[in-house]
Amino acid sequence: MIGFGWPQRLILLVHQHIQATKILEIMNLSLLTCLLLLSSYQLSFLLISCNANQIDNLNKLIKSRKSANPPRADLWDGSNVADDQFSPVYVGFQNGLKEADKIGSLPGQPQGVNFDQYAGYVTVDQKAGRALFYYFVESPQDSSTKPLVLWLNGGPGCSSFGYGAMEELGPFRVNNDRKTLFRNDYAWNNVANVIFLESPAGVGFSYSNTTSDYGDVGDKRTAEDSYKFLVNWLERFPQYKTRDFFITGESYAGHYVPQLASTILLNNKVTNQTKINLKGIAIGNAWIDDSTGELGIYDYVWTHSMNSDETNAGIHKYCDFSSGNFSSACDKYRSQAGEELGNVYIYNIYAPLCKTSEPTKSLSKSSIDDFDPCSDNYVGTYLNLKEVQAALHAKPTEWSACGGVGWTDSPTTILPTIKQLIASGISLWIYSGDTDGRVPVTSSRYAINTFKLPLQTPWRAWYSNGQVGGYVAGYKGLTFTTIRGAGHMFTGPQHGSKKANKITALAGQPQGVNFNHHAEYVTVDPEAGRALFYYVYFDIGWTDSPVSVLPTIKRLMASGIMETMMREYQSRLPNAPNLSFLLRLHGGCGTLTARLRVYGWVQTVDICYGERSCAYGSDFRVINLREHSPCSYLSFMRSFLRGGARHMVPSDQQPYFTCINTQGFHST
Repeated sequence: MIGFGWPQRLILLVHQHIQATKILEIMNLSLLTCLLLLSSYQLSFLLISCNANQIDNLNKLIKSRKSANPPRADLWDGSNVADDQFSPVYVGFQNGLKEADKIGSLPGQPQGVNFDQYAGYVTVDQKAGRALFYYFVESPQDSSTKPLVLWLNGGPGCSSFGYGAMEELGPFRVNNDRKTLFRNDYAWNNVANVIFLESPAGVGFSYSNTTSDYGDVGDKRTAEDSYKFLVNWLERFPQYKTRDFFITGESYAGHYVPQLASTILLNNKVTNQTKINLKGIAIGNAWIDDSTGELGIYDYVWTHSMNSDETNAGIHKYCDFSSGNFSSACDKYRSQAGEELGNVYIYNIYAPLCKTSEPTKSLSKSSIDDFDPCSDNYVGTYLNLKEVQAALHAKPTEWSACGGVGWTDSPTTILPTIKQLIASGISLWIYSGDTDGRVPVTSSRYAINTFKLPLQTPWRAWYSNGQVGGYVAGYKGLTFTTIRGAGHMFTGPQHGSKKANKITALAGQPQGVNFNHHAEYVTVDPEAGRALFYYVYFDIGWTDSPVSVLPTIKRLMASGIMETMMREYQSRLPNAPNLSFLLRLHGGCGTLTARLRVYGWVQTVDICYGERSCAYGSDFRVINLREHSPCSYLSFMRSFLRGGARHMVPSDQQPYFTCINTQGFHST
C-alpha cells in the first residue's frame, strides 16, 4: 500500500536516482511507488502525437462494436481451465542470443551511457513464423538486484517501443533533428530493468510469416503470445527468472496487462511450467470497461466546461451506457457533445496541438524539461533510418507507431479479470492523469466503484518536490492514484521546479541581441488547468526600448492568480531575488495608468499601462504579460507586495500604487 505524506528526503533520493533498494529500506515503499515518483518529476507531462494513432485505434475499436461485424466480446477468463488442458509453451533455442541482441550504441546516442541495452526478436509461434520485437534496458546501478518491469502500450495495436520507450519512460528521447538522442533523466530504468514489447505481431517491428495472422488477432492471442515471449525471453536472460516481476501499461493495456497477469498466474499453477515471479501490475488511463468508460467521458467534459448543460442533460436522459444500446436521441446528443468540444486535444485538454511536421525552431537543443507537441514525428523518422534499424537488430521495416491489425476479439469489460487479480493477492494499481478526457479519471473511479472494495486509506494528496503531485486512495487489494496535470500518455505532472526555458532566437530576430530571454507556462490553478504564459528578459544592454516591440500574450485569465505566478517565477530563475522586477501589463478597460515605486532599493521601478514606454536598465528583469481584466491588477499588486516582492521593500518604506480608469475608480 502506498505511503502518505512522503517526506522531501525520499523525493530527493528519487530525483538524484539513488538506488531503489535504499528507497525501499528507508520508506518500505513498493516499486510501483518509486516508478510513480520518478515519473512525477518529468515535467514533459505529455508527448502529443500529431496523428494520435494510439487513441485512434481505441476509438475505432469502440465504434466497431456497433458495426455489422463487431469483435467477439466474450469475457476473457481462463480461471476454470483445468491443468490438463494447458499445453507446454514451446521454448526455442536461446544460447548465444543474448549476446547477439546486445546493442553496442544507438545512432546519435549521447556520450556517457552507463547501462546495457538489448533489442531483437523472440519467436512465439515457430510454425507460423510469428516473432515479437523487444527493447530491453538494464538499470545503470545494481541491475543484478533490481526488479524486472514489462511496459505495454495500448491501441490496440500500438508500439510500446515507439511510444513507451522513445516518448515516455525510456532512457532516450529523439532530438528535433530526428537523427540524435538525448537522455531522459527520469527514465524508469533508474529503479528497474525494463522491457518494452511490441505486441501483437504486425505492430512496430514485430512480424509474422503467415499473412492471415495480421487479420485475425485480438485479446486472447495477444495475451498468449506475450506469455510465450516471456517464457522464452527468460531462457535467453536466465538471471531474471527469479527476479520480482511487474507488468505496467496504459490505455488499451487496461486489457493487455490484466489478461497477461491472469495468464501468468494460471500457468504458474501448472507443473513443469516456467514460473514467473509476478508481484504486481499498474495500468494508467486504462480502458477497462465500456459502460463506465463512456459515461465517465461525458461527465468529465461537462464538469470541465466543455459541454453545455443541455447536452449533458440529454446524454443522461437518453443514453443507456450499461447496455450499450443507444437510441437515436442519445446519438444526437453524443454527436452534439463532440461538436461543442471544438478543436481540443481531448487526450490532454490543456495541451497545444501539433500543427506542423517541422521541428520546433525556438529550441536549439531538446531537453527533457522542454515540451514539444510533435515529438512522435521525430521518433517515426528516427526509427525508419536504416542505421537505426540495423543497430536494433530489426528486420528492414517501414516502421509505424500503430499497426493495421484486425482486432477480432475484445471483451466489453475486463473488470471480472481485475477482480480475480485482486483476490490473488498481487499488488494492483490503477492511475489516471487528470487532464485526459478520452479515458478520464471519472471513468477509472466509476469502474473501481463497481468493485465495492473496503476503503483502507482515505483519499489523500501525495506530494512531489513539496507540491501536490496528485491524489491517492487505498482499497483492499487495489491502490488508485491520480497524476495532477498529466494527460493520456502519462509521464508525470506539469508542475514542479525547473529552470525557465531559454530562447536562443525568436523568428526574425535581428543580429546583435545582447540579452537573455526566456518563456514558458506557469500553472496557477491546476484543478482548473489554468496557466499563464510569460516572456522575460534580463541583463539588458541598453537603457531604453519601446515595450510595444515585445511579444505579448493573449487569452489569459483574471489577475487574482498572479501572486502564484510571481512566486513560481522567482523560484525558477537563478538569483531572482537579487534584481528588481519590471512587470509590463497591457490594459484594455479604458485609460489606465499605474506606477509602483519601491524606494531605497536599487532604483525606481515603473509599471506602465496603455501606450507609454518604460525606461529600464540592466538591474531589472522584465516580465511582459497581457490579461483580460487590467483594472483588477490593484488586488494583484497588493498581494504581490505582501508576498513576492516583500523582500525588495525596506521595512521603513511603503510601496506606492495607484490605479485610475475612465470609470473614476481611484485607490491607493
